[in-house]
Amino acid sequence: MSGTTAPSVERAPSRTADRWALAALAWTIAIGIVWLVVPTGSSGSTTVLSDGTVIEETANVTLLDNEGPGVLLVLAVPVLLAAISAAASRLRDARAVRFIAGGLLLVGCVLGAASVGLPYMPAALALLVAAGTTPIRKRPTDAT
Repeated sequence: MSGTTAPSVERAPSRTADRWALAALAWTIAIGIVWLVVPTGSSGSTTVLSDGTVIEETANVTLLDNEGPGVLLVLAVPVLLAAISAAASRLRDARAVRFIAGGLLLVGCVLGAASVGLPYMPAALALLVAAGTTPIRKRPTDAT
């Protein structure tokens, strides 16, 4: 027998799938930052002074200003799902992990469509593409 070893049966992770998962992660981070810094509404106040002068003030507010720090948890969920999918690259069940993450993000997009959900749709689709392009890895059979 020669000193060479047989090639590994398990395939390396798909670079295409990994790129899709990383693109989804980058997208969710970018959209989360946009939601935090871009004004999403305005607030105003009117004051009438004793001499009859009316002072009106308006200010643009971000989602964080309007909803408070609790919105950070909501915005972290898509990033977490995409990060799990990107990190799943070398797992035996990477394909399933990516399908689950993409499916959950897609459900979140639909449920949050009236508020913050729709901009995350490209990331959900990218995660599903990553799942679809991730190679199926077969489990080793038991030798008992």
